[in-house]
Amino acid sequence: MEASLGTPVAIDNRGGAIGGDFVAKATPDGHTVFLANIASQAMAPRR
Repeated sequence: MEASLGTPVAIDNRGGAIGGDFVAKATPDGHTVFLANIASQAMAPRR
């Protein structure tokens, strides 16, 4: 992935809603990517 993008890549593995919340609150600089399957999001409690 680093070779394709031409920039270093860091992976921060956070589970389910915690990861989604972190990404939602990240600075909108175009450098944050969120990958998840639907099961981890569908089971997250609503606030």
